[in-house]
Amino acid sequence: MNLVTIDAEVTADLQAFLFEEAQLLDDHLFDAWLGILDPNIRYVMPSTGVLPPPATPQDRAARDAARWGVRTGEAEAPLRFWVFDEDYNSLNMRVRRLDTGMAHAELPESITNHLVSNVTAAPDPDDEDLYRVRSTFLVHQVRHERNESTFVGSRWDQIRRTPQGFRLLRRHIELGHPVLPRTVSIFF
Repeated sequence: MNLVTIDAEVTADLQAFLFEEAQLLDDHLFDAWLGILDPNIRYVMPSTGVLPPPATPQDRAARDAARWGVRTGEAEAPLRFWVFDEDYNSLNMRVRRLDTGMAHAELPESITNHLVSNVTAAPDPDDEDLYRVRSTFLVHQVRHERNESTFVGSRWDQIRRTPQGFRLLRRHIELGHPVLPRTVSIFF
């Protein structure tokens, strides 16, 4: 990310937004979580594989632009499948499914702890109400009181300032490990 200085108060507000989001997820307040999402959200997580490092500065720039959802004229990254590629409607359907008791991977519901750190923020170059926020995370999940998974990775978020407060517009999640449990039923 091209670091541009932004107001320390704005950075603190963006960090607080991410911390509050983590608490909503850990407390299973998924309807409230949906309330902080922009209606045009894109929530993506590509599969994690061992990919070769970018060969040129242009390749690195194209990879970073793709993480922010920006298309460039550079060659596309190697083909990967998406663990998540969701919009507001599909995220809402996932939450509604949890409400039905038919989401068997979440019966009983998982215990999660989201830790968010290394938060950096910069203004979006094309929109004064949009911020590019990068963070690292650790999510610990306990399912059925005996199955534990730990997820570690990075997130590239676009967060919009609205009259109602911050709203998450885009999240690109990359895990720092290639092995996933049989089911990924949580939000990052």
